[in-house]
Amino acid sequence: MRNINQIMILAQEISPLFLSYKTRKHEMKNILGGIIWILVTGSQWHLLPRENFPPKSTCYYWFEKFRKNNILGIILFKMSLKNKKNKEYQIKEAYIDATFSESKRGGDKIGGTKAGKGTKLFAIVSRDNRILHLSLENATPHESKFILPIIEKMPKKLKPLFLIGDKAYDSFPIKNQLQELEVKLIAPNKINRINNRQDGRNLRRYKRRHIVENYFADLQTFRRVIIRYERKSENYLAFVKLAAICLNFWKFKIGMKIVA
Repeated sequence: MRNINQIMILAQEISPLFLSYKTRKHEMKNILGGIIWILVTGSQWHLLPRENFPPKSTCYYWFEKFRKNNILGIILFKMSLKNKKNKEYQIKEAYIDATFSESKRGGDKIGGTKAGKGTKLFAIVSRDNRILHLSLENATPHESKFILPIIEKMPKKLKPLFLIGDKAYDSFPIKNQLQELEVKLIAPNKINRINNRQDGRNLRRYKRRHIVENYFADLQTFRRVIIRYERKSENYLAFVKLAAICLNFWKFKIGMKIVA
């Protein structure tokens, strides 16, 4: 777990992204530090250390403001759109997967499974560890039922040419419909498929699908992401987006030069 000094360093690096917002009493880096402290520790808002951060009401007010204005989503979109030379580029290869997040409370987009009640977090990650899509869905339906709506809602600039998934996405109707959207789905055939012939050259890309699995593991280093405590799915998704922004700065070194 990162200590308070590391959290404040991370908040100092992220704070230039929020220059358009002016605060009256507290600096933005201190407010972001309090929000990131909640994200890292998974604690409740009333446990926010008053000697290090602004009051809980101030931090929660700005967290709600960022969520309502979709500021975190806009920042992620800008980070995913440009390469290291600050130029837009075509995303050729990306990986899709979903992970189960247990829910301690009720709310929307929560369903029952064998592992208990919870929600599914869907992510699409490019080959260079850029997050292209984050969304929450009910945990009860099968993963393959959500892939088409996800791709249809994605901005055209973020749609990859090749989308790699596991056996759960092996479906000829889904592949044909994605082909109409100019996205080629690559997934290994299921064991019970009668026509089990598949071009092995395309499956070479499947060997790199661990990228999205590793990304989920990195996201779950933030305790507020591991378990969903929020009733509103928008609040939980906002924490996940903030964790993705922190990863861009902390691990993948995607900073202001790309966002500007």
